[in-house]
Amino acid sequence: MQTENKNTEAILVLERQIYNYQRANAELQTSLGERSLMQKYGLYLLLVGWFLALEFMKNWMGFFVEITDVAYIPIVIVFAVLLVLEYRRDKRRRETMEQIKENRHRCNELRQQIETLRGRM
Repeated sequence: MQTENKNTEAILVLERQIYNYQRANAELQTSLGERSLMQKYGLYLLLVGWFLALEFMKNWMGFFVEITDVAYIPIVIVFAVLLVLEYRRDKRRRETMEQIKENRHRCNELRQQIETLRGRM
């Protein structure tokens, strides 16, 4: 597109950059998608159920079945793994949010440049 005014061409380039940043933000926000409550806490509920089942077996059926404290080790291991995974998800989420903030800041800077260019016209 040819224009007579150089400022108009610069404005078009800046608006295209703003569009690209906004599109990148939309993609980043889509990747953040919220998880349902069952996806967030389902495995923790399963661990609580597992623990309660072991307690029931130990307290009420201890005469027939001998349950030692070693039976609780897998629960602790799974819980630790879940905590590490949740930490990593949260870290990724924070990094994505930082990228979104940076993109918004760049868009605002480009808008200010456009306003100064329009002021010169």
